[in-house]
Amino acid sequence: MYRIREIVLLLAIVAPVHALEEMLLGGYETWALGRLLAAGTFTIAFGVLSGGTARLIASSLFGLAAVSELLHIFTSFARSAYAPGVVTAVPFVVLGVTLLHAVAAEYRRSRIRWADVEPVYQTW
Repeated sequence: MYRIREIVLLLAIVAPVHALEEMLLGGYETWALGRLLAAGTFTIAFGVLSGGTARLIASSLFGLAAVSELLHIFTSFARSAYAPGVVTAVPFVVLGVTLLHAVAAEYRRSRIRWADVEPVYQTW
């Protein structure tokens, strides 16, 4: 769980920088930023404070939101020019994928811990 907290902290640092880049350079999705922050922040905060499976779900939603910033990179390639937000979208996407990987690993670890571990094959 420590790794998830560390990655979420890094994403919380990169997210405002990404939003600032979009707003300063004429991003097209700044109108949706207010709605996303209002709904997303409450959901993620509730999940993180709840703990357990809710924490994993909230972290995975945050990771999916970070991965969805691939749109900036695709837009930049499609235009063959700079698209607002593409510079900070790269670390945002990398951290999002890393977070999803950490959440999946934590989920597998928690399932194994609670599983009934019995031998599958008899050795005698």
